[in-house]
Amino acid sequence: MVGGLVFFIIFILVIAAIIKDGLFVVKQQHAVIIERLGKFNRFVGAGFHVKIPFFERKATTVSLRTMKNGFSIDVKTEDNVTIGLDISAQYHVDYSLGNNPMESGIFKSYYMLQQPVAQMREQMKDFITDALRSSIPTYSLDEVFAKKDDIAKDVNATVSEQMAAYGFTLVSTLITRISLPKEVEDSMNQINSAQRVRLAAQ
Repeated sequence: MVGGLVFFIIFILVIAAIIKDGLFVVKQQHAVIIERLGKFNRFVGAGFHVKIPFFERKATTVSLRTMKNGFSIDVKTEDNVTIGLDISAQYHVDYSLGNNPMESGIFKSYYMLQQPVAQMREQMKDFITDALRSSIPTYSLDEVFAKKDDIAKDVNATVSEQMAAYGFTLVSTLITRISLPKEVEDSMNQINSAQRVRLAAQ
């Protein structure tokens, strides 16, 4: 009697463990990559799903939300002025599915990099920094101020192609602030002040 009860309890616990391992829910704006016996099998989107217990596992959960990366760099203009740029970039895992799952952004974002989120932030920063340091020296200081939005759009287009190889889409790149060396800023303030004095005198 006791042996039968113990067997029944063990049986129930095993069934419960199998059910718990095989059923799962994926939250909105996320995707889960499923591997079968260590090999990519499929990915699933938001909702209720079933996987084969013990043979299949959830390799990772990929966030499809838009992320933000902000950083600062120093660059030189055509007229040899070193300026500081504050950059803000928004990006997310590429939603496109491709011709097969292995061409999708979800697959690439996980399997192309060892630590997808951290490495992509650094990789993107390097891509944008390189593009800006190639672009800004072709503009004078005044042109950088006048055309900062156009410069950012060009950089965004260039870097987008590089990020696509890793399964990410660069939504936007913005130059949010341009800072000048103190001596340049003081000089510009003096010029502006002199211009205001001349206009007042007229």
